[in-house]
Amino acid sequence: VDEDLQQELDDRLRDLVEHQGFLNEISTDGGEKRFTWAHDKIHEAALMLTPEAERGHFQCRVGETIVEHLKHDEFDSVIFVVARLVSQYQGNDQTKMIRYADLQLQASQRATRLAAFENAKGFASRGLSFLPHNKWESCTQLCRDLYTNLMQAERICGDIPNMERHCREFLEMQKNEPIWIRLGAYHNLFSGIFYADPKGRGSEAIEIGFTALRELGCVFPTSKANILLQTLKCILVLKRIRKTLAESAGLLELPTMEGPRNKLEATKLLYAMIDVLYLAKDARMPLVIVRFIEITM
Repeated sequence: VDEDLQQELDDRLRDLVEHQGFLNEISTDGGEKRFTWAHDKIHEAALMLTPEAERGHFQCRVGETIVEHLKHDEFDSVIFVVARLVSQYQGNDQTKMIRYADLQLQASQRATRLAAFENAKGFASRGLSFLPHNKWESCTQLCRDLYTNLMQAERICGDIPNMERHCREFLEMQKNEPIWIRLGAYHNLFSGIFYADPKGRGSEAIEIGFTALRELGCVFPTSKANILLQTLKCILVLKRIRKTLAESAGLLELPTMEGPRNKLEATKLLYAMIDVLYLAKDARMPLVIVRFIEITM
């Protein structure tokens, strides 16, 4: 029976190729028969002929087949197609759903690398929809990665309300984790809010940045008197740094920055804060610049 079915399939495919022109046969090195649609509209029509109730399952199965048969170095080029196909999954198999969430993450990360942030946002959002209710406990790293891509894409796309909601959820759910895990959420939150509404919520955004810096061990004064005092001290620090640079053979011969992870992460956040403080005319900007220079020396 299997041979009869195979022969019937071969005959029908040959008819579609040779007489009706719907398919093109592709020759392969291994001698296998492969076919491709002659036109996208034919492909679309074939899909529309599939009953709507079965269409999602059919598309998902196509996506799974692509994953199974492609080589690793070929996969990256079709990740968008695969991610969209498997996003049609309607079942409740947790193993499959986690795998499909990971495919959405891969697609979102590739879209981010290509600066296609709307697509990155969509893939990350669909990836999260595949995760179970206890996602923060059952698949923590995958959840973190999807949120990280989603928050960044939402900020860049100007979707500030959703970005803020996701950032605050991330910070709340990961509040007991090391600060460097939460830094991405802090960065997206303070910069997203500031640039979206610098006059209305600028001060709030800046304080979010300083909250993160405090967790990293970088504490800054808040009163005007202390800010002035610290600024005067900064002048002395800058003079000392200038002398150090003058005595060295050159910047390229200074030792590579080393230190605990908190120190390295602090430099990234301090650097991001400088532009924001400048635009807000915040008196703490000189302190942030000097602290940045001190840490990197």
